[in-house]
Formats: sequence, C-alpha cells, structure tokens
Amino acid sequence: MRLFPKISLSLSCQSLLAMIFLGIAMPNLQAQSLQSVVQQIAKDPGYRNGSIGISVRDVESNQLLYSYQDQKTMIPASVLKILTISAALEQLGPNYKFVTQCGYEGTIRTDGTLLGDFIIVGGGDPTMGSKYFGGERNLLNVFERIVQKLGKKGITKITGNLLIDISSYGADVQGHAWAQNDLGNYYGAGIFGLNVIDNLFNIQFAQNQEPGSPVKLLQITPWLRHLQIQNEVLTGPASSGDQAYVFGSAWTNQVFIRGTIPPGAGNFTIKGAIPNPPQWFADSLLKYCQLKGIEIGGNAMVYGSSPQETKMKNLSVFDTLQSPALSDIIRIANVESVNLFCEAMLLAMDRSPENGISRFDGIEYVYSWMAANKIDTVGLFYQDGSGLSPRNGITANQLAQVLAVSAKKYGSKFEDYFAQAGSEGTVKNLLKASPHKSHFKVKSGSMDRVRNYAGFVHTDKGKWLSYSILLNDFTAKGSQTTRNVEEILEAINKL
Repeated sequence: MRLFPKISLSLSCQSLLAMIFLGIAMPNLQAQSLQSVVQQIAKDPGYRNGSIGISVRDVESNQLLYSYQDQKTMIPASVLKILTISAALEQLGPNYKFVTQCGYEGTIRTDGTLLGDFIIVGGGDPTMGSKYFGGERNLLNVFERIVQKLGKKGITKITGNLLIDISSYGADVQGHAWAQNDLGNYYGAGIFGLNVIDNLFNIQFAQNQEPGSPVKLLQITPWLRHLQIQNEVLTGPASSGDQAYVFGSAWTNQVFIRGTIPPGAGNFTIKGAIPNPPQWFADSLLKYCQLKGIEIGGNAMVYGSSPQETKMKNLSVFDTLQSPALSDIIRIANVESVNLFCEAMLLAMDRSPENGISRFDGIEYVYSWMAANKIDTVGLFYQDGSGLSPRNGITANQLAQVLAVSAKKYGSKFEDYFAQAGSEGTVKNLLKASPHKSHFKVKSGSMDRVRNYAGFVHTDKGKWLSYSILLNDFTAKGSQTTRNVEEILEAINKL
C-alpha cells in the first residue's frame, strides 16, 4: 500500500523541476524561452571554458524574474561604473559640484603688486578643459576668467610663485590594482587634485606600408616640456588596428611607447595619460598670465604632493570655479565610459576629507551603501571607481539589484544616465538593426576576454526591467559575442 499516490510528471514539469534545482528562476513561458536562448549560447565552443552570468529583475518590485549563474563573481570592467554612480548620487547628490579655489597669500600694494604667491587650490574637478564640456569649462575661458578676477583684485604683478595646491589629494592618484600596461594610456590617467583636458595627450605617428618597420613619431599635443618619450612602435599587419600602448605612470617624466599601428599612408593618433596634469596647468596658466600683461616673478609649481606639504591656512580666496552638476558628469561618464570621471566621484565620496582625500574611504562608503540598500556584498570586490582593475569582481545578481534599487529611488532620471542602444556612446552599434532598440538603455564594459552589458528595458508587455549580462574568459570572436548578447536582449524584451 502506497502512503502517497503515484504522481506522473510530464516532460515540461520535469524540466521545470530541474531548472529549480539548478537555481534558475523560471516564472513563465517567456523566461523558458530566454533560458533556451541562453543554454544554446552556453553550449557554443566559444564559451566552453568561460563564464556567463545573467540576472533580470522587475524594477518596481525588485523581484527576480530570471537568473543564470547570477551568484558567480565575474570581472565587471566598466559596468562597475553603475555601482559608483549609484553610490555617488546618494552620498553627494545630483547637484553636487567640484570646486576649485583661486586665491593668494601675501599683501597687495597700491601699485598692483602682490607680495606673495598666487595659488590655485584643486578640488578634484575632472571637467576642467574637458572635451565633453564646452562653454566656461573650455580651458581658454577658464584662464581668461582667472585673469579677469586677478584684474578685479587690482593685481598686475606677482613677486612670488604660481602654486597649484593639491594637498587635499596628495600624490596617490592611480588605482592600486591597475595593470601596468594601463597606467600610461589615456584610460589609465590618474585623478589628481587638479585635472585638466581629461588628463590626456595625443601622440601622432606617420604610417608606412612595411609591416615590422619602425614608425616615425610626428608630434604630441599638447606639448609636455618635461616629458621624454622613447618610441618603439612598429607597423603591424594589415587590419591589425591600434595595438600601441604607452608605458609610464603618474609623476614620471619618461614614457615608452610599444606595440604596433596599422599600415597606411597617412597619420595615426593614439592617446596617453599626462603624467603630471597640475604642473602642465601651472605652466600654461603662467604663460597666459604673462601674455595678458600680468608679470609673475617666481615659478609655476605644484604644492602638496608630499605629506609634509599641508594645506595652506592663510589663503585669501578671490574666486571659486565650479564644475557642472554631478548629474551632468554622470551622464557623460556612463554613456562615454570615462574612467577619470568615475574615479573623481569615488574620491569625492570620502566622508572624512579633513584627514586628506582617500580612495579607500570612498571604497568603504560604496560597501556601506550596498549594505544600507540590503544588497549582499559577498562576492563583491570593488577596487576602483571605473572598473579598470581586472581584480574587480561582481555578480550579475548584485549588479541587477543595484540597477533596480537606484531606478526605484530616482525613477526615469536614473535611466537617463544610460546610453540608448543602437545610437549612443559605446553601444551605438548594439541592436542597431533591431526594431526594439529604443526599448533598451545600456552600459557596456569590456577588456580582454570580458564583454558585459547592463541597464534597463521597457518590454513589449510594458514591464520595466533591470538586467545584467556578464561574459568572461570566452574564446568566441567579438562579432559573435555581440550577436549572442543581442539574442539574449531580444529574449529579455519578451518577458
């Protein structure tokens, strides 16, 4: 005699139970369709040795709608910026502005002579002279404003130095877990107390048609008078693309450029990180002041890069320069994936700046933000604000939760910080031919063997969902991974 009646399970029920035991959320038939797409992709030899993590959540309820290996820690690359901007919005607020002070120490004589030093106090503003912001952020406009303010103070001559005070930030400007071959390139630029023109310079080469032959360096712009360059760049094979890297780091005066550029008959430009942006700013401002008839008797110098050089206490401030609002900076940082902007946000989140700005205090705040929003941090390894370090780690589940929590707090305004699929920024070619591309807002992240996408979708059924798709350590070609991600996104749109 049976204690329980015999139960006959259909094939679909058996499949459903198997999926439950595998830890896969399967609330409806559309999710099963998504699962079949993901499983088919996962079987491909290009992903056999890699990892795939996917999580989809309903924004309004934060309910998990679908998951695939969503608890596995994976390298996020630039999608980690989503966590940075979410925490920064709460800690700093969307209207926060970075501040740069202009002032002096000493006395001003009646004849217009400043007996003392002219001082610019950096506040970590990453937008000064940035190509992403025009108007008053244009560097010549910044210089002209400073000169005009000096004139209003009656200063026509300065006996002392032009000092750039970065004492609140110090010399620790690059991520401690960043790879050596990233540090000299524009995307590895440090975040200084004073930043200028995105902390990057252009390096122009003359191409030739002979693979393996040396390439002539034509010029760098802007000119960096302290910098010594050793050019070891060669011509690569046809269609090899940009494989040239700048090896250097912050505060150094020598860089090595190695690798290859594609063959051709024209010029080819790559970008490097300015090793000492405060010094370049100081040199350039001194020249501009002299051009405008303000005599400076001393030198252009950077102050505060060592712990012994503490913040000046007798500063007389005559002007304050402000960055655009944080909300505007976030939009550019996310759509164009600007590492510098997110590293600036991380430092600004330091809750005890009176002891000196520290990236570690910013990192600590991000973890506390996660905990305050009831997002489990087990498996999270947050090493920097931009995602540049390969030692960063996050799960698809954590990332989808961050998106859902922030969207619920800030509504559609948060969604507006993301690029429109098929038309903007780093995802301008994603879903380009899809009739559903307007449904998706996306942040991408990539590095060697890493391709990730995360954001929001307004589905065909009117649902507002957050999603994260993480692909790591695959051998599939880039074109294939893009196609596979598009297949996953199209399936998510049907939920």
